[in-house]
Amino acid sequence: MCYHGVQLDPARRPCSGMALLTLLFNPKVLALVAFAVGGFYYGWPIIEAILNILPVPGIDKATSIITGFFALIMTLIPIGGSS
Repeated sequence: MCYHGVQLDPARRPCSGMALLTLLFNPKVLALVAFAVGGFYYGWPIIEAILNILPVPGIDKATSIITGFFALIMTLIPIGGSS
C-alpha cells in the first residue's frame, strides 16, 4: 500500500519524492543518526586504539586516512556564529 498517492501493492512504500523525504527525516531516523554520529565522535579514541592493537598490516595508514577524512568533515561543518 502506498501513502501520499495511489498504489495497491501489499507493501507500504512512498510514491513520491516528498513522501520519501518525510520517511527519511522523521524523528526516529534523525535520533538514530545522531546516536551513531555521537558514538563515532566520542568513541573514536577507543575505536582507533582497537584498530592499532589488531594485527592487520598497514592499519596505521588506514587510521591516518580515516582521521584525515573526519578532520576534513569537521572543517566543513560551520561551528559558531560567524558573521
